[in-house]
Amino acid sequence: MFHTSPPPFARDGFVTLEVGDLATARTAAAAAALGGFTAVLLSPVGAASFMGVKWWRAIISALTSDGAVNESARNDISERHDFIDILDCDRFAGHAATALAAGQERIVLHPSCPQIRSIEVLAESLGRHVLRDRPNAIVVTPSMTAEDVLTLLPRSDVAAGPHGQRAVRTA
Repeated sequence: MFHTSPPPFARDGFVTLEVGDLATARTAAAAAALGGFTAVLLSPVGAASFMGVKWWRAIISALTSDGAVNESARNDISERHDFIDILDCDRFAGHAATALAAGQERIVLHPSCPQIRSIEVLAESLGRHVLRDRPNAIVVTPSMTAEDVLTLLPRSDVAAGPHGQRAVRTA
């Protein structure tokens, strides 16, 4: 399945956070727990090409095995989850195909990729998702705490969280 309009998680209660390693992914997950929203963990632009699919899958696997968070493999995302993840493949169809074959549920593939339609067909056959447009994201840096992340959120992003929570400034 591919998305030319906003994907199902692009609504209140979901906040997209760009993470580049396990530490920032843990910070993002902690911010989500503290703020009462579901984190959409997004890799850096083109990370599949310069860090690799295995790198991203290892981060997600380690984060899931922490026991504090649960990865959502659901397509409809109709109930509360701690995070979902998206690997950015930029314009690289080979990395996109590798990611999908490795079990990656959601990828970003730039619409200028010559093989984008083939990758979308592959994703659809596997029940996975290709986003043509990279979601806007807050970049989580290594020096940030979960509370720091919350201070960067527009209140409208979490005002209607799945359980009615509101992120508040804690400092």
